[in-house]
Amino acid sequence: MPSDLTVTFTARAIDAVRTVASQEILPRYRSVDATRKDDGSLVTEADFASQDALVRRLRAVEDVPMVGEEMTAREQQAAFDCGGRFWCIDPLDGTSNFSKGIPFFAISVALMEDERPIFGIVYEPIGDEAFFAVRGAGAWLNHRPLVVPSSTPTLADAIAEVSLRRDMSALRSGVALQVHQENPDISAFVKRGGKLLLWHGFNDPGPSPLSTIAYLEAVQKAVPASKESVRLFLAPGVLHCGGGAGPDRFDALTALERWVDTGTPPASMIATKANSPVSRPLCAYPQVARYNGSGDTNDAANFACSAP
Repeated sequence: MPSDLTVTFTARAIDAVRTVASQEILPRYRSVDATRKDDGSLVTEADFASQDALVRRLRAVEDVPMVGEEMTAREQQAAFDCGGRFWCIDPLDGTSNFSKGIPFFAISVALMEDERPIFGIVYEPIGDEAFFAVRGAGAWLNHRPLVVPSSTPTLADAIAEVSLRRDMSALRSGVALQVHQENPDISAFVKRGGKLLLWHGFNDPGPSPLSTIAYLEAVQKAVPASKESVRLFLAPGVLHCGGGAGPDRFDALTALERWVDTGTPPASMIATKANSPVSRPLCAYPQVARYNGSGDTNDAANFACSAP
């Protein structure tokens, strides 16, 4: 824990955020209109008023550069270029909810040091809940320490959102070039010991699973060593990222972790379906699951992976 992040420092930062919420955000709740920024996201006068007030109050806590969501790209870059510590501010996290009168929004603030967060707070003003953490010292909700639960949900139970309101042409030329490409040359990734686990719903009506098979085959041709580093699993009856008649719930993350830890690639994963007795093994391509001729056809234990 950084020695200067004392209880007094933390209390002052939390008080600054709380004060801004009570003076700038709550008085404007359900009374302001939203407009769209150039990237398609929403913004209100509360966003700007909150940011201006946070800049003033947080500078009184620690006078370092500021990176705010409503600042220009040039202003943000100037703060990054200074190096060392800086405040990172989302003055109204959940503007869409706020502008529609939905009571789920917050102020999110982090103190960064060389691009690593060392202190952070998410303050939800409707419920007066301050979630905050100090690197190396733990996390709290108001004055109650937060404890990591003994069991956590699986990645399969997570919900993720990708906003399509953004500048899609910029995304295609920027982020998409890094995360959505078909370059089969993953030699650098394989050389570093990387493991790639792919899966695709075989009934996906959008991107065809055949294109994923074609990509796997292109990778194996371009990088022969990848045969020990890449596995593809097809999920029969499953639509795009889930749904459909087939079992679509399986723990790919644990399979990947075991692969990394043991060096042994997964040969299959057991898939289930919510509110259904059906389970099936998902087999590493090109193998498929075949019924062994006896037992309950809803039970994955009565199927085995074999060549098609």
